[in-house]
Amino acid sequence: MLEGKPVESWDPNGERNAHIQYSMGVGAKLPASFSPEIIQKYMALNQRTLGLECDVCGCSSTGSNNVKLAKCKQCLRKSYCSKECQKLDWVQGKHKMCCRPPKDFKAEDIIRAQGLESRPELNGSLLVVQCPSGTLDRWQVTMMGGDVTISMHKDKMRLIIPAEERLDM
Repeated sequence: MLEGKPVESWDPNGERNAHIQYSMGVGAKLPASFSPEIIQKYMALNQRTLGLECDVCGCSSTGSNNVKLAKCKQCLRKSYCSKECQKLDWVQGKHKMCCRPPKDFKAEDIIRAQGLESRPELNGSLLVVQCPSGTLDRWQVTMMGGDVTISMHKDKMRLIIPAEERLDM
């Protein structure tokens, strides 16, 4: 059962927005307008980004297995238990087409807002990258399932799902 909490926020025009956000652990939030299936999919992807299990075979760094995991040195998103799993994901998986440095954003990437002081209610929310905002190191981002667009500095953004991986969703 998914549990959400009522949240009120204000859009840039001063309009009140009331919705439910689902906590996905480590502060990630999704709007209630998403179907339970989509929420479960994003929750699973969010768990992967925590680096607690191998992205190929699923073996865990917690519990009785206690496998030591290594992160991809370029993107720092993918975790692997062995060189074999890393090679398999690079060759047969889709990691080769979506591996890029953490602050190299593209349109349609899903990011998590973090460290926002002017809009703290958005911290932990998943947002969709739209385009560069025209100001150095800033991007236009939109709330998932909403129509509010804001400009955000890239240091306040954490890549969760690259646009290339969203094609499967």
